[in-house]
Amino acid sequence: MKTKITTLLFIFGMIIKSQATTVTVKILSSSFSPNSITVNVGDTVLWMWETNFHSSTSTSVPVSANAWDSGTLNSGATFKYVVSVAGEYKYKCTPHGFTGSITATTPTGLKEDDLKQNQIVFYPNPATNFIYVSSNENFKVFQCAIYDLTGKIVNRVISTSSSHELIDLADLSLGMYWIELRNESGRRNVFPFVKK
Repeated sequence: MKTKITTLLFIFGMIIKSQATTVTVKILSSSFSPNSITVNVGDTVLWMWETNFHSSTSTSVPVSANAWDSGTLNSGATFKYVVSVAGEYKYKCTPHGFTGSITATTPTGLKEDDLKQNQIVFYPNPATNFIYVSSNENFKVFQCAIYDLTGKIVNRVISTSSSHELIDLADLSLGMYWIELRNESGRRNVFPFVKK
């Protein structure tokens, strides 16, 4: 059992690592450049100071996201923040008042080839009370399993129709999860989603 969980966490970690990127924001004398960015959950925002006596300080973040404050730093300094929750983030330079924003979205983890070949439909993401999963005959969903970030299965559904499924999320806490879709031959697709 420990081996399965370790393997699963390794796979999930590789998926996150392969999808995560770093987006750089320069701190100039009177602005962030760019001052508005869009990232995926799991991406890192890297602020780089080009002038002295500035900060990157969050003013509003989505529910369950961590606030940040770089403190006042000078030219050559950097500060990183890993985006963990989808939504709108606002921040400012405390000494000077100029502002910036981050829009974070949740990647589905599906590759374009999977969408074309398997015609997998998965929505909404982020989700609140349910997720709808559908596919064509190239990948008839037989089983859906939802894992928390520790690798524990928190929900499992055996499909009755083999082509679409409505998965109840009402009992899940807010946060990030992984959904694994398997067909009858054992082929699988795994991707992240957020319960909000």
